[in-house]
Amino acid sequence: MIATGIAFLITIACTSLPDVRGGLSVMSPSHPGSSHEEAYYHYSLGTLYALRGETDKAINEYRKSLSDDVTSPFLRIELARLYLKKGEVDRAVGLLETSLSYNPDDFDTHVLLGGLYGNLKQYERAIAEYERVVEIEPERLEPYLFLSMFHRQLENYDAAIVAVEKLLERDPENVMGMYQLATLYEAKGNADEAEEWFKKVLATKPGYEPALIDLGMLYESREQENEAIDLYRQFIEAEPDTINARYRLGTVLLKLHRYTEAIDVFESLLAIDDSHVEANFSLGLAYYFEGNNYRRAAEEFETVLRRNPDHHRALFFLASAYEKLDEPSKAFELYGRITEDSDLFPPARIQMGLILQNESDLDGAIELLRDAVEKKNREEQLYVFLSVLYEEKEAFDKAEKTIKDGIFLIPDGIDLYYRLGIIYEKTNRHEESIAAMQDVLKQDPQHAEALNFIGYSYADRGIRLDEAERLIKQALELRPNNGYIMDSLGWVYFRQKKLKPAIENLEDAARIIPEDPTVREHLGDVYREAGRIPEALEQYRKALELNPENEGAVKKKIEELTYPQN
Repeated sequence: MIATGIAFLITIACTSLPDVRGGLSVMSPSHPGSSHEEAYYHYSLGTLYALRGETDKAINEYRKSLSDDVTSPFLRIELARLYLKKGEVDRAVGLLETSLSYNPDDFDTHVLLGGLYGNLKQYERAIAEYERVVEIEPERLEPYLFLSMFHRQLENYDAAIVAVEKLLERDPENVMGMYQLATLYEAKGNADEAEEWFKKVLATKPGYEPALIDLGMLYESREQENEAIDLYRQFIEAEPDTINARYRLGTVLLKLHRYTEAIDVFESLLAIDDSHVEANFSLGLAYYFEGNNYRRAAEEFETVLRRNPDHHRALFFLASAYEKLDEPSKAFELYGRITEDSDLFPPARIQMGLILQNESDLDGAIELLRDAVEKKNREEQLYVFLSVLYEEKEAFDKAEKTIKDGIFLIPDGIDLYYRLGIIYEKTNRHEESIAAMQDVLKQDPQHAEALNFIGYSYADRGIRLDEAERLIKQALELRPNNGYIMDSLGWVYFRQKKLKPAIENLEDAARIIPEDPTVREHLGDVYREAGRIPEALEQYRKALELNPENEGAVKKKIEELTYPQN
């Protein structure tokens, strides 16, 4: 996107002004005779000191010169530059403002003062100066761009557009003007106008990469990925050494899960510029998500970290790659290097906790997460996972306290209320569980999991079945391919004695989540009710195989069907 900052004007101020009138005005005598000769002497001496880098001495000589030629805009500009070099912006501004009281139409002074106001983020004043600039010399083009830029800083997009349109009236083929206009329409939200002007830029100057990249990103934002891909590829064909277009192309392909193509693009980019750290990182992601190249992904992430040890995203994915490679101790160490000032600190600590949990070190995991919560006490997911760890130890009181501590600090934490509802359900406090889920729905009426939870809870207890059906159907509209919600709907139909839709939904659920023992048991119950005994037995046996701990209940159902009582 176009650079909207204006800090470069300070550089102009400290070196030389734009060549807006064929060069800077030379110092001409304001008063003939010895006074001017004295002023010129001090000016020359000041210039010599300035060239030597002796700024204070230069300022002293320029001030002497100015005292002999008080109205000279040229001297005030030169002195202002020196003050800017020392960082004394207020003194520079004061000099220029005073200069305009003597020379209200001096173009160079208005340009420099407007730029300084812009750097001070006094955009209204900057606009006023540049409006005067274009009045003084309306045929000059650059001031219209700066005027537009200052309006943009205030989000006065219509005024910014008008400024650029005035430039284009004078020079219809001005590439920077067309480009700025395109970005203004994009910022204003007029995507179609922006697209039209980006295309005009590229028709005028086909190799203008900023416009091409912005047009491609506009396509991406509108989910027109194929158009973006075609645009980037055409440019790469015309400009084989391009870096930015290759990077954007690879990023789009990565987003679309076209990992093999993305790998080719990022590798071709790195063949041109092997120092492009983000290309190494993106290449690592492509290998990682491709599924079978975790070792190769790790190599790319390690390359990134050699060049930038603070690249926490690379560190996180490197740790994850080692998890995939079944090297948990290495992964644990890498996650631990992510510091608490990083946004990835909470997920890294959760992953470390999962590693300890998988190693049956629940106490270590809990201690780790408690420490993480102390360091990041407004991170919702840390409380959630810590409560899960307590639940696994059947320390439900501590799990509940953890969640309530989180709610105290994060009162709008939807996941916390949802987790609290689960804890209440597991401790047989059904009404409190429903109330917690209703708190979730107050914040997010489209929370599919909470809708499903309430609906299933009613269905499982055989109460309020019509409401349960409505809630679960609403959840299924939000998550159309969710096997757990299909299971809930099937179970509602079962409770309502609607066996045909019950079987249809539970069979769909079993296809989507075949390893879930509850779904298998539910399907067995419905088959049993429908008189399809062999199929019911098959489902009960699969449920028992998937969850041997539930042996009592499921085994009893198998025995009842195998050895029916007369």
